[in-house]
Amino acid sequence: METITKENSIALLTNSIHLAQKGGCFLLSEAATLKKAVDFFNPDPKVTKSDFNKAKNPELVAVSLLLQGAQKAQAHKNCPWDLNDASLLWDVVEFWAKSDGAVTNPEKIEDEGEEDDAKITLTKGKSRRE
Repeated sequence: METITKENSIALLTNSIHLAQKGGCFLLSEAATLKKAVDFFNPDPKVTKSDFNKAKNPELVAVSLLLQGAQKAQAHKNCPWDLNDASLLWDVVEFWAKSDGAVTNPEKIEDEGEEDDAKITLTKGKSRRE
């Protein structure tokens, strides 16, 4: 097994989010928020990167959102990955939980919409738009 690093874990999470969306695992509002998290790690300078409402550590917010997305997709009836994939994703979750600046409780991350003042809240696999 390859060693899990920050770079390959983000790539794995990003690919998992794309695959899960193809399976219809996310609501549209969740998909929009997850796209901001995916775009945050896109190296293309033409891609606008969210600052997640001027968060102190926007990278950590982006990773937290990706972890939440993977966990929500796992709970979805159309989860696109097999047991090996799920096990590897769990290893990624544990990697981030043990890292410096760790995501120890990725259960709730809020992101305000940029076009309006609506707030999207992802909580334990559910989305609510206020």
